[in-house]
Amino acid sequence: MKSSRSAGVLLVLTSAFLFSLAGIFVKGVTADTWTIVFWRSLFATLFLLAVIGYRQSIRTELIAIDRVGLVASLVGACGILAFVAAFKFIPVANVSFIYATAPLVTAVIAWAWLRENPQLKTILASCIAILGVAIIFASSLEQTSIQGNLLALLMTIAASLYICIYRRFPKTPVIGPIFIQSAILMPVAVCFVNPFSGVFFEILIMALFGIAFAIAIGCLALGARLLQPPETSLLSSLETPLAPILAFLVLSELPSMSTFYGGLVVLVAVIASQITYQSTRGQRMIKI
Repeated sequence: MKSSRSAGVLLVLTSAFLFSLAGIFVKGVTADTWTIVFWRSLFATLFLLAVIGYRQSIRTELIAIDRVGLVASLVGACGILAFVAAFKFIPVANVSFIYATAPLVTAVIAWAWLRENPQLKTILASCIAILGVAIIFASSLEQTSIQGNLLALLMTIAASLYICIYRRFPKTPVIGPIFIQSAILMPVAVCFVNPFSGVFFEILIMALFGIAFAIAIGCLALGARLLQPPETSLLSSLETPLAPILAFLVLSELPSMSTFYGGLVVLVAVIASQITYQSTRGQRMIKI
């Protein structure tokens, strides 16, 4: 039990790091949203197809997909589209801090749908994370695009629902739905833009984005199988302080001081929740 939880924590943390690179990939190219979505989806699809072929798991990953897997694919596709588009309207830091509300959103969905009552420390840590978001937006509400905020919120809801789907149906294939959600976005993107007019160097960046994002979603889905939904979202919110720091280092996108303070609050909330969990678990083992 302990080893499975540790694996879940590692998977979700890996996912959080890879997701924190998304802003760099999107803002590092001049291509529009649909062009990015097309090339990201194409290379994610090719990468996942190679993984499925290597594992010889076509039957378990694709043929075995049922209605739950298809729903997960559609939810993931909506989240991806909103995620990429949000970066075109608002800074990386703002997208990340809106996503920091995922623990609260996930807790609500898990309570309403899965009838899971989150532990008090998870609720408190989630509230602290929300406080960090409030610190950020208290000084930047007038500067942010409402459209970008709504897109980031849609992405957050989709990610939370995605986590709960895999918690409710843990036997649902992981790679297959990710493959489908990437594949269905390509023909949709072609309806809005000619992706082949892009710059070759930028296509390489978008290709790397697709592969990294596919791995991140896979790690998130696998980790969600081993952890409670609110804890999964709380761990994944480590992306919140990482993304703006990386955006500053790579893109020279400097957020306000309140952004750093808010990110620090979220980071403290996540670390504190893990320390209290380990402490509580250790006390239970001693009693046993």
